[in-house]
Amino acid sequence: MYAQGDIVPKDYKFVAAVDYAPYEPQVMKAIDWLQANPPEVTAERAAVSKFFLDWISGSPEVMINIWEEIVNFTEPNPSLLVIFTAGWTKYSLETRKFDDELNGNIAGLERVIEYYGQHRDHLTRDPKVEAYAELYKQKKLNAYVKNKLKIFKKIKS
Repeated sequence: MYAQGDIVPKDYKFVAAVDYAPYEPQVMKAIDWLQANPPEVTAERAAVSKFFLDWISGSPEVMINIWEEIVNFTEPNPSLLVIFTAGWTKYSLETRKFDDELNGNIAGLERVIEYYGQHRDHLTRDPKVEAYAELYKQKKLNAYVKNKLKIFKKIKS
C-alpha cells in the first residue's frame, strides 16, 4: 500500500519534541498525498490523515491558529479542515517561518481553493469556498485575510 509504505512510517511515535523533526519528509509526502486524493474515506486516507494529524497536534514548531471567521467552510465538507491545516503546515515547513500567521492562513486557504476545484465532484457545493476562490482570482485574498487578522487581534487584546 503506497500510503503505508512511503508516507506513514511503521510504528511511529511522538513522545518528546525531538521526535517530530525526523518525520518532516513523510509529513510533506502526506500533505501532497492528501491534496492529490479525493476525500472519500478509505483505509489509506484514514492512515495518512491520522499520521498527519498526530504529527501536527504535537509539533513543537508548527503552530496553527484556526480562526472560525476564516476557516468557515468545514460544515459542508469537514475534510477541508485537514487540507487547510496541511497547506499551512507545508508553508511553515518550506519557509521555516513558524509564526507567520498571515501567510499560513493564506497558504491554507489556497490549498482549500485548489482542492475544492480539483475534487469538486466529491464535495458538497460551498459558496464560502467559492467566495475565497473569487478573492484569490481577483488577487484580493491576501488583503482580505490581513484585514480579518487585524480585527481578530484587536478583539483578542
